[in-house]
Amino acid sequence: MRKYAGASRPSAETQAPLNHAQEAIGPWLKKVRFRRCILGVSEADVWKKIGELNALYEAALSAERARFDALLEESRKEKSHAEPDDFL
Repeated sequence: MRKYAGASRPSAETQAPLNHAQEAIGPWLKKVRFRRCILGVSEADVWKKIGELNALYEAALSAERARFDALLEESRKEKSHAEPDDFL
């Protein structure tokens, strides 16, 4: 694979993944390759890969929403069981 001046991939290690869906994105990005054609890469293949990546991000977002909802519910339960003197 030919590298161009100034082109580099950002580090995938900038933040630890929070769930299994986020963990799937890194390996997918490392292995993704585009089908070549005369003028560069196949546009249909690029759109297909964008769709796959979007599905991975939607799964990660859904998992993160579920995690956040669980944390929010836990926090609400703790507040409702706390006595008024606990907040002073």
